[in-house]
Amino acid sequence: MMERSDIVIRELRQDESHEVRELILTGLFRDTLTLQNTFGLMSSRESCLWMATVSTIFYMLSHSVVLSALLPPFVAFLASLGYLWGDYRQYVLESQSEIQDLYAWYANMSDRKFWVALYRQEVIGSVALQKTSETVAELKKMSVHYKYRRQGVGKLMVKYLEDYCRSVGIREVFMSTSNFGHGHRLYQRCGYVIKAEFLRRIVPLPGAWVTILQLAKEL
Repeated sequence: MMERSDIVIRELRQDESHEVRELILTGLFRDTLTLQNTFGLMSSRESCLWMATVSTIFYMLSHSVVLSALLPPFVAFLASLGYLWGDYRQYVLESQSEIQDLYAWYANMSDRKFWVALYRQEVIGSVALQKTSETVAELKKMSVHYKYRRQGVGKLMVKYLEDYCRSVGIREVFMSTSNFGHGHRLYQRCGYVIKAEFLRRIVPLPGAWVTILQLAKEL
């Protein structure tokens, strides 16, 4: 079991940019393309209506109960996986200029900070801060290596970020995250409250909706 006292949090170094980029993208990939998220998309009202309609039409054409019952869910499963892959790729493309060289993006910037968590000289976590005003900032790029999750690393990084915020006069921290995975639960355990939530369509097809949560905490 890892001891928290063995974890060191410090600012990102230039030679770590590529390693941290892979940490962030791998973590996002593992959190996004899961069976739980796939079945979550399939169980949406829009997807269920689509499957029922396709099943009815297919039965009218083929008169096969088995195929009419199995084919639509199978197609919906593949489509949902495709939606999730598309959502992951969209993130990569939209943040490409930032994650391509994290050090260049964050180093020596008065309104940005990027920290890494190390355990026995191995980078196991990351978190970033982007000021949106003198007293408000956004928490970004939070990621923990899958081998070290649920051991308090994420909570430790959030506390480190909050302590820094207090030291420079930032009084509120917020972030936006999807309901995929368990990331939003970590923030809630750290005292962040859901301020708003809305649906974002991944692609213009049935069932391709993601719930986006906006959380915030006053320091």
